Amino acid sequence: MAKTPAALVIDQDVQSRYETRQIVKASGLTVAGEAGYGMEALTTARDTNPDVIFVGVNEPMERPLQTVEQLAAAFPDTPLVVMSDSKEIESARKAMMAGARDFLTRPVKP
Repeated sequence: MAKTPAALVIDQDVQSRYETRQIVKASGLTVAGEAGYGMEALTTARDTNPDVIFVGVNEPMERPLQTVEQLAAAFPDTPLVVMSDSKEIESARKAMMAGARDFLTRPVKP
């Protein structure tokens, strides 16, 4: 039997993490863990070794995008999916330049 892919949820906002966990579960993935930005995200990713990483990114974008860059460098084979309230193409471009493989606008559906 195949292993269910595990997702790591990264967001500074606790409520957003909760909502993302619910979407991850409804999508048939397991939740490997959750964390805020920066070293907490990197440490949790190393501890859980997820199959996919979801990162919530909103204004100001500097810190979350730094976290995306760090995760992309540390886990080059792990897909990073950025989720944001912004529908601006510039936000998506910045996320992709930082290392995201996909950009979803909130609200995200399973």
